[in-house]
Amino acid sequence: MKKNNVELEIRVPISELEYHQIKEFCNQNSDFLKESHHSDIYYSSKHKNFLANGEITEALSIRNRDNKVILSYKHYNPATAEKPAYNDEYETIVDDINMLQNIFDALDIEKIITIDKKRETYIYQNQFEIALDKIKDLGNFVEIEAIDIKGDMNELNNKLFLLADQIGIDTSQRLNNGYMWLLLKKFGKI
Repeated sequence: MKKNNVELEIRVPISELEYHQIKEFCNQNSDFLKESHHSDIYYSSKHKNFLANGEITEALSIRNRDNKVILSYKHYNPATAEKPAYNDEYETIVDDINMLQNIFDALDIEKIITIDKKRETYIYQNQFEIALDKIKDLGNFVEIEAIDIKGDMNELNNKLFLLADQIGIDTSQRLNNGYMWLLLKKFGKI
C-alpha cells in the first residue's frame, strides 16, 4: 500500500508478445510480489456525476483485493508546468460490503461498471511497481508506478519513462485514462 496519497504511474496497452517480453524482463530484473485477481466496481453519484462531459476527473470504487474490500476515491490531476499528471488517491478497508452498498443506495450512488483484472506484480529496485494486467473486454496492459513519491515529481516521472524505455515499452501509446474510462468508452456509456 502506498506511503502517501499520491499515485504517479504510466499505463500502456501491450500485445500478448510484449506481455511475455516484459514478464521475462521482470523475472530477470525484479522481485516477483504476487499474482492476484481484482474486481473493481465503479460508482457515480446522481448528485455529482463523475462522468459529466465524457471526462472522468473523479472515481469512487469498491475494490476486492486479496480477500479485502477497499473503498477508494481518486481525483485526477492533469499535467502542469510544475508537475506531471498524477492522482490523489484515498483508500480505506471496509468490513461490511453489504452495509456500504446500503449506504450508497441511500445516497443515490449507483454502479456504473465493473473491471475484472488479473494482475502479476513485480517490484523493481524497491522504487517501482511493475504490473502486468489482463483486463476482461480490454486486453493486456503494463503499469509502472512509483512506490514512494517524495522529492521532485518531474524527476520521478522521468525515471518512470526511463524504466519504461529500458524495458522496451512504447510510451507513445501511454494512456491518460484508466481502465474504467476505456470500458465505459468501449460500451458507449460516455
